[in-house]
Amino acid sequence: MREIRQSAMVLLVGEQPAPNLLPVRHLEPDVAVLVYTDYTHRTAENLRRLLETSCRCLLHKVEAYDIPRARDSLAHFLEENVGGFSLIFNLTGGTKPMVLAAFELAHRRGAPFVYVETRRDRTVLYVYSISPQGTIGLEKQESLGTTITIDDYLRAYVGEYDKAEGFAPGEGGAFERAVYATLEPHVDEILPNVKVGGAIEIDLVIRQGNRIGIAEVKRGKAARKKRPIEQLATASAREFLGIHTRRFLILGTAWDESQESLRDLAKARDITVIELPSFDEKGSLSAEDREQLIERILERL
Repeated sequence: MREIRQSAMVLLVGEQPAPNLLPVRHLEPDVAVLVYTDYTHRTAENLRRLLETSCRCLLHKVEAYDIPRARDSLAHFLEENVGGFSLIFNLTGGTKPMVLAAFELAHRRGAPFVYVETRRDRTVLYVYSISPQGTIGLEKQESLGTTITIDDYLRAYVGEYDKAEGFAPGEGGAFERAVYATLEPHVDEILPNVKVGGAIEIDLVIRQGNRIGIAEVKRGKAARKKRPIEQLATASAREFLGIHTRRFLILGTAWDESQESLRDLAKARDITVIELPSFDEKGSLSAEDREQLIERILERL
């Protein structure tokens, strides 16, 4: 009877953990080898804490920009720790020199490798093979099913985070509650009042499939200020929730010509502005505004 070899996936850890988290959850290797640098140790530790419940995790530090040293160091580590394993390399993350070093090792071994493409509407995994003659072939490409939760995403990017129970008092909280209640039946997951990085507050975190969005939900005077746009830009920076996070500014009013500069700023930051004027007018969301809210959120997610 043929012995089934254990599998190990080599992950090149960059600033964005999602392209490493998703393939591991999808392919379920026995071991994940997290290859990191001085700059990405925190991200590697976040991934280790998330992944070690489902597979054994090994961490290995390499030089970020020295190809020969990174290659030789990784080759030695793999031989010592997973020498008899079936290897697959994920070449999505890391620096370009790290990718070249890992690709050379994959090519030497004839080991398959994968690449993750994050599209607007889905995440696609490309699986490549290397023939005995050294020719690269695309074996398959597939859309990844849902493999993460909001908690997974937040812990992968920021480690620990805080969340408040319920909504703020007053009309601002009432608007947040109305938006939450409208979206909750139509998205896979939604979480209110999250705090990351100790001081950055996010009104809503929304998940549809593997795609994550964050929203600032403002009405009245707060809806006419620049601060919510700055808050979204900060929360989705590389060092916090990352460049793959969709951003929404949900307003309980309609902007007029005096807010054109805010509209331009939001557009420049790739923030989707959703105006729901019925709430400031009547204290509740009209059927038309509820429909618009659902449609605009699902359009981006």
